[in-house]
Amino acid sequence: MIDYEDSVKQLGEEILDRIGKASGELFLSGNGDPVAGRVTSRTGRLLNSILGGKDSIRINQRTYGGLSLTIGSTLPYAALIAVGGRRIVTNTMRQYFFAQHILTGQPKWLPMALSSELVWQPRPYLQPAVEKVVNTDIPELFAKQLNLMVQTTITEAITGEQKAERL
Repeated sequence: MIDYEDSVKQLGEEILDRIGKASGELFLSGNGDPVAGRVTSRTGRLLNSILGGKDSIRINQRTYGGLSLTIGSTLPYAALIAVGGRRIVTNTMRQYFFAQHILTGQPKWLPMALSSELVWQPRPYLQPAVEKVVNTDIPELFAKQLNLMVQTTITEAITGEQKAERL
């Protein structure tokens, strides 16, 4: 007998994995944006979190109406990178920027030290991945899962034996 609950849960996991993978590819490629619009990676924590590692949010629940999937990151700066935003420059930040300007001699630090706020332009990486998977992968995954369930049901009806392994 087919366990539809397990089939739906498995489908949800596959969808979350594909969204994570597509998001990681967009993250690494910069989504075709110029360098200033790309997400940079210093520690790899954000990329690891969207691929399902530490700091990852992945919820796969079967609901009365179907399937509810949630994917994201618990890192505090994840939303700032994805949707952009503003942050007031504190005295501690200002001191750091001045120190970096003096230590490195790089001109990028001085305007940051002299400004009252920092503005981050949106650099989406998760939303475009969700849209890509919803538009291209989900129809394929549903068709594959439905085909497997129909084949199993027909085989069980003809042979009278239940499939030993789960879908």
